[in-house]
Amino acid sequence: MKTTTVLLSLVLALAPVMAAAKTDKLDPPQRMLFVGPAGKTPAPDSLRGAIAAAGNVRGWQLIDEVPGRMTFRNVIRGKHTVVVAVVYDPRGFQIEYVSSENLNYKERRGQAYIHPKYHQWIANLAQDINASVAAL
Repeated sequence: MKTTTVLLSLVLALAPVMAAAKTDKLDPPQRMLFVGPAGKTPAPDSLRGAIAAAGNVRGWQLIDEVPGRMTFRNVIRGKHTVVVAVVYDPRGFQIEYVSSENLNYKERRGQAYIHPKYHQWIANLAQDINASVAAL
């Protein structure tokens, strides 16, 4: 009985720490330059089409758009929802976090944290955008 009580107390005390362990820092977005033939600047319409096509590769849905900014949403396995904005110009782009569901997003002491898989999904999207623009 005493052992069970001690174990239960330990599990309850460690629960917040274990939940926090499933998060990584959400750093400010890094600007990435387009990879392509030297000196070739893509036309705005082709650039827009290439970014939209790159999003479709892994299920990102375009949900909003203004010149130079496209907002995408992805629902992963029906469980996690991520919304990001791709801010772009003819030289490069950056992917900004907008919102999420079920990704343990938290802000603590001025620092944002999110599920580690978020970084992989964003890296894949960035890779797909670069490949799509390079093919123009």
